[in-house]
Amino acid sequence: MATVQYEAANEVARQLGLADVAPEPFTARQQRQSRMDGGEEEDGSLRDAVALGPPVEQPHIEQERARAAAENRMPALRPAAFRSVPLTRAFQSTFPSYRQRSSFGRLGGAPQLAFPAGQNDTAAPRSNAELFTVGEGGVVEAVHKPDGSAATAVDKEADAQAWAAAFSHDFFCNQCTNHEHNCTVTCVKYVKKKLEAKESLRSTRTPSCRFLFFRIIPLRMGGRIRRVRRRGRPLVREPFVESTDDRNQLCRCQVKRDQPFRSLSNDVSQVSDRSNIDFQFLLCAPVEPADVAKEPQQGGTFHPAQVDTLVPAQSTKRRRLTKKTPGATKATLAPGYQSAGRKWLYACGPLQVADQGIVESFQTAFRKAFAMDFYITKYQGKMMETLTPLFQSC
Repeated sequence: MATVQYEAANEVARQLGLADVAPEPFTARQQRQSRMDGGEEEDGSLRDAVALGPPVEQPHIEQERARAAAENRMPALRPAAFRSVPLTRAFQSTFPSYRQRSSFGRLGGAPQLAFPAGQNDTAAPRSNAELFTVGEGGVVEAVHKPDGSAATAVDKEADAQAWAAAFSHDFFCNQCTNHEHNCTVTCVKYVKKKLEAKESLRSTRTPSCRFLFFRIIPLRMGGRIRRVRRRGRPLVREPFVESTDDRNQLCRCQVKRDQPFRSLSNDVSQVSDRSNIDFQFLLCAPVEPADVAKEPQQGGTFHPAQVDTLVPAQSTKRRRLTKKTPGATKATLAPGYQSAGRKWLYACGPLQVADQGIVESFQTAFRKAFAMDFYITKYQGKMMETLTPLFQSC
């Protein structure tokens, strides 16, 4: 799972064992909006801390800044910086040289993550006959370096390390450029109160983003729990299987997330298609059962506490209130039947903890299968919806 779906732009570099891993881009504005500054909350608890990181810039913007400094003028900013830009000067429209077969042996030595994986315009392409020595059965017997000599195992290992550095940096640049979420009007387009929803898009507010780029923080103040909504998704330090259904993610695998505004994608999709591809790993896993209360037994061992579910609980005395009196409240009736857990069928005994996990897994699987079938049918129907005027005109 952690090698298929990514919500951290530098996770690929960690998995490939690279020494220099670039930090996640995180601006001061994003830190102020999400309040992930490591400060103290009103109830004394500490907030999550995300270190500031420099943003990833397009190569043509860096070249424009350097050109403007050499010409002693102000660089082009915002929309002006994207006018008359060649197609080979942005991350999304380049074909990096490391992906070309003829780049073997030309990628350099140690990983240099500061340089983008750009186009290698100076090196001439090589044919397959110049790259490989093929035997009679079509098996590659040797790989040739740019000078024509056969590559050794050390040369292949060095090229693999250089390729890993270029691949991870290319994914890092595309992921940070294509999957940086910033709440806009499309995040609240299904909200009924449009005016209030648009007002919540201000940088000092937290909108009800339909992509769930917000989180709920419980604060204990004055003996009460006050829930505060903050921008950004909650951080994930280590991958785990979600055990709650607050975000419709029950039994879904949650991968590492170091930045609250990073959306999910796939490494191969990013370096191949180079766009904002939404990739989700839909396979689910059963949730581990919660810890059962244990009581000590003879011999020093611990066993699950036994609960007698057939003994009715003591009911409280009911009192009819004919009029409102100061300080008087209605007494609630305690249930006459106390259950120790969930059941499979009505009037049956409670299930064991492991059995509850199995039943809930089946329930979640059927519910997610229904939702998946609904959305597949919905998006298939959109294509037919575009053909409606054609059918009506016939």
